[in-house]
Amino acid sequence: MADLIVAGISGNKIVPSADAKIKTLMFPTYSPADPSVTSCYDCNTGAVYVVPADKKFVILNYNCYASQQTTALQILLIRGTTVNSNAGATTLIINRADDDQAQNNFGADVAIEVPANNYITVELNGTGADGFAGFTCVGVEIDA
Repeated sequence: MADLIVAGISGNKIVPSADAKIKTLMFPTYSPADPSVTSCYDCNTGAVYVVPADKKFVILNYNCYASQQTTALQILLIRGTTVNSNAGATTLIINRADDDQAQNNFGADVAIEVPANNYITVELNGTGADGFAGFTCVGVEIDA
């Protein structure tokens, strides 16, 4: 009998199988134009991630980091059916980084379901010319 492998974040545990794939998604760290809307990439493939037609993606943990010198920065995690867009999207998480010239880190263990054919997208407002931000999340892709 094969050894049972359990992986997860904090209290969220998933047994990887053919129909339960653990994925790490990311929004690249950079100084975007203000505002910016960028869909997350799958760290394993390097491609923009869209939840497959017969699956759902459950976000188990996320981490945001941002730095801003002159204004406060708003970071929204959204989901929608159009890549790099907030048109018709649903807001999942809203965070705010103050204008204190220090790096702000925030995140949480969560259980947020993202349905099939949706992109997970980061929207930044208030970055100006001197801000930067990044985002990562870990979750599991499972049958819908």
